[in-house]
Amino acid sequence: TLGRGPVEVSTSTLDGVPAVYSRMRKDRAGAAIQDIFMAHAFAFSEDSPYGGVCIEPSSEEDSSHQFLIQQTKSLIESLGLGDILPFACPRDRLDILLRSENYRSQDTAVFTESWLQNIQKYIKYNKTGQHHEVSNAIDVVVHIRRGDVDPCQHPNRYLPNSHYIKVIDGLVNEDPKHKEFNVTVFSEDESFEPWGSLQEKFRLNFERNLSLVWTAMINADVLVMSRSSFSLVPAVLSRGTVLYTPFWHKPLPHWRVVDEDIVKSIAPEVNQLNRHCKKKT
Repeated sequence: TLGRGPVEVSTSTLDGVPAVYSRMRKDRAGAAIQDIFMAHAFAFSEDSPYGGVCIEPSSEEDSSHQFLIQQTKSLIESLGLGDILPFACPRDRLDILLRSENYRSQDTAVFTESWLQNIQKYIKYNKTGQHHEVSNAIDVVVHIRRGDVDPCQHPNRYLPNSHYIKVIDGLVNEDPKHKEFNVTVFSEDESFEPWGSLQEKFRLNFERNLSLVWTAMINADVLVMSRSSFSLVPAVLSRGTVLYTPFWHKPLPHWRVVDEDIVKSIAPEVNQLNRHCKKKT
């Protein structure tokens, strides 16, 4: 059931229809925006206006959460979605503050085809700066989640470097006559595995401006996802081919699931890396 929200500062009901709101997540910007997307998609499915994401007053006093709030706002604005995904709390007593289980229980099924068509209308897709103006090369953008994710603490989440090499090689081998693939790998420089094997084959980019990273991911001809909300958000907005490796969020119907044999090889390879954990810690 829907929960009634407290009376706080924000936008009003829209055309007399109670608006629905969601609470701001407190972990990372990618997960926070994914959650906002889910709440907006749920409201869309209920024919209810989405009033915005509500920040609890206590969170505004937390400096680390303040950084998250600003980063999340900046990313939403960079997507062109600031007007339809505002930061606001219920004002009218009829407005509804959603319980997270209302929309999270549907997982990615909440992203219906009609909602996707609606949200993508607001995105400014742009191929400028990519390779199409000089050739018919296929732009492949890969996101690899590293940093605090390693095979020691996160064996079920970690995807080895070899996994991405197999996925990209499989993509290239599908169309051996195509003249060029331009592959860019976005990640963090901190990594359990050395970057050598990937750096020898592809262009590595440790860009810290997350808006630029998402722009590249959204506009890619092919987007190779990691097991991460930071991958999932641009994948939802992508109009290209999305290559998805199974994890706790289900794929959208039009995404391509990575070959089963490649997926089966992940666990043994992570176990091999896991043997080195004591040396790394």
